[in-house]
Amino acid sequence: MPGLSDKLTPYLYQRHAVERMVNEPAVLLNHVVGAGKTGSMIMGAMELRRMNLAEKPLMVVPNHLVEQIAREAKQWYPGANVLSGASARGGKDNRRVFMSQVATHDWDIIVVPESVFKLIPLSPEIESNYIEEQLALMRQDLETVKEAGGGHKASVKDIELHVKKWQEKLNEVSSKVGTDIGVTFDQAGLDYLIVDEAHGDKNLARRSGMSELAHPGSDKATDMDMKMAYLRSIKEPGRPPATVATGTPSANNLAEIWVMQRYLRPDLLHEARVYGVNSWAINFTEPVTEIGFTAGGAIKEQTKVSSYVNVGDLARMCTPFIDYVGRDQISAKLPEIVEGRTQTVEFDPGQEVKDFNRDLLWRESKLKQLNNSQIDNPLTLINHGKDATLDPRLAGLDHTPGVGRIAAIADNVHELWDEHKDEVYTDQDGQPSPHKGAFQIVFCDKGVPSKSDPLKFTIYEALRQELVAKGMDKDRIRFIHDWD
Repeated sequence: MPGLSDKLTPYLYQRHAVERMVNEPAVLLNHVVGAGKTGSMIMGAMELRRMNLAEKPLMVVPNHLVEQIAREAKQWYPGANVLSGASARGGKDNRRVFMSQVATHDWDIIVVPESVFKLIPLSPEIESNYIEEQLALMRQDLETVKEAGGGHKASVKDIELHVKKWQEKLNEVSSKVGTDIGVTFDQAGLDYLIVDEAHGDKNLARRSGMSELAHPGSDKATDMDMKMAYLRSIKEPGRPPATVATGTPSANNLAEIWVMQRYLRPDLLHEARVYGVNSWAINFTEPVTEIGFTAGGAIKEQTKVSSYVNVGDLARMCTPFIDYVGRDQISAKLPEIVEGRTQTVEFDPGQEVKDFNRDLLWRESKLKQLNNSQIDNPLTLINHGKDATLDPRLAGLDHTPGVGRIAAIADNVHELWDEHKDEVYTDQDGQPSPHKGAFQIVFCDKGVPSKSDPLKFTIYEALRQELVAKGMDKDRIRFIHDWD
């Protein structure tokens, strides 16, 4: 490929990915971790530019990877004109300067943090058109569900509420038409979108009577859908608008595949007369009404997906835009999961936590009588339950030493440490590392250290104390929060 560094040799599957980006309406790079998606996206952007299929490709990446990917783009193509959007963070003024740079220069690749991307507006006129189109799709979906009847009745009310909400949003956006909001996405000349880690955009709003299909949505996903729709509207036939990349296009349920279809190939959905997630569900799922439980544990009736049907047809709808690369296609050596699967560790949370969880059911039974969400509500019940089972001290309960999740984690970490503490590993240059023993990483997103309140209880410090008590060196147990 012209301009590519002679120090880099793409894998065959990377070349195939670039070929699809250039020749197909839109592509989902479903490549396993370690396959080199970044290189594929950079090469694809440069080939689109070289073949005059895109004027200004924009790469949307996680915030912490902006500068790294901008550097990698220069490593892959030393002569490329690359703009890093790292400076666009930090407020409206920085974004305005960045968008002025985007609009006034001829860039080969523009790399932007995902947090900035969602704040780059489209013109109010374009946003109004988008909302009107979504309202039309919702009404078509509503008609399809009404005709289907049966187990989909609960979806009718949900869609009607969604239509009302979007109608109000249309009225709000229409009032902004004609106002000056700076250089917009459409005014900057951006005409091709490459989205890394696209699973972060799968929470597109979808109203359904079936809990597995429904999602309240996120502004981030709505913004992505709107910009994808805009790019499709301005591109001529043969000039593709977008590529997204993720190793997990569907993690929680198959409705997330519908989201990716809508982003990339809505034309295939329309051909199949699938106008919304409920129409999609009628074609590819079988509903069933079962007994379920509320946040506090009370019994309630709910409609769920009992099985997926017509899976072959769904696969055929996805094949035209999904480029799949599995581990068996990668020649590079990747780490293996022990025993080939994740391990589930069971533990006894302790009697006080069990009693606390029973109290949650009583609190939930009093919510209607209380009728004050500021005092207690379902979300608070869920969070309190999570806190207590993570560690009773997070919920203000007494802790029994040696019992609970922290004790179970400490046992596992210490066992691995003890097994490998005398082994010598090599560093990145292949030389023996001066630090003996295996390196372990533990993830936890609750009970994290606080600089503003260093004395408060945290899961991190509690785990470190358990490990030190078992004989591990405190100075070799560090927190990510120790670094900016």
